Amino acid sequence: MTGSGGPRTCRHSTRTGPSASSSPTPPSLRPARFSSWAAAPGAWPATLLARELPADARYLGADISGTMTCLSRARLRGFGRRAQVIRADGTMRFPVADGGWDRFLAVYVFDLLSAQEARAAVAEASRLLRPGGLLCAVSLAPGTTPVTRLVSRAWAAVWRRAPGLVGGCRPISLRPFLGGWHVEHHALVSAWGLTSEVVIAAR
Repeated sequence: MTGSGGPRTCRHSTRTGPSASSSPTPPSLRPARFSSWAAAPGAWPATLLARELPADARYLGADISGTMTCLSRARLRGFGRRAQVIRADGTMRFPVADGGWDRFLAVYVFDLLSAQEARAAVAEASRLLRPGGLLCAVSLAPGTTPVTRLVSRAWAAVWRRAPGLVGGCRPISLRPFLGGWHVEHHALVSAWGLTSEVVIAAR
C-alpha cells in the first residue's frame, strides 16, 4: 500500500524468521519504551510485551493502513495502556516529544521507502531516541550467494516492472542511511532464497 511521503505496509512484513524473542533478553537491554513503524498485525509487539519486557514497558506503533491499525489494536488490547497503535498521517513524524524512547523498530519498512523517505525515517528515529537509544531495523536485502543473488535480482526486476506483485518491496542496503550512527550489530540472514539485513545502531 502506498502512502503519501510516509511508511507503507508490505505484504511480507509478517514473514517468519529470526526473532528477538528466540532467546531471553538480557535485563540491561530491556527497554522501558519502544516504538515502531508498520505495527501490523501486532504479533511481535505482543510477544515482546508478554515474554521479554518488564511490566512497565510501553509500546507505541504506527501504521498507515487503517485495516492493519485495527488488527494491531485488537491484538494488543489486552495490554491496556502499555500498548498504543496510531494511524499514521502520511508523514514520518510520531506525535510524541523528543528523546523519550529507548528503541525504534522498523521491521520490513525501509525496503518500501524511497531514499528520501528512508532518510526522514532515520531522522525521526534520531529525534525520538534518548542518548544511547537503539534503532533496530530489518529489511529485504540483496543476496550474498549465487542463489540468493539470483533471487534478489529477479525480485528487483519484478519490482521495477510491477511493484504490486512483490508487495511494493525491493532489496536494499540499510547501512548507507546510517551515517553518524554507531552500528552495534549487523547481519545478513537468508531463508528460502530471500536475504534479510538486520541492523542495530546506537544514536
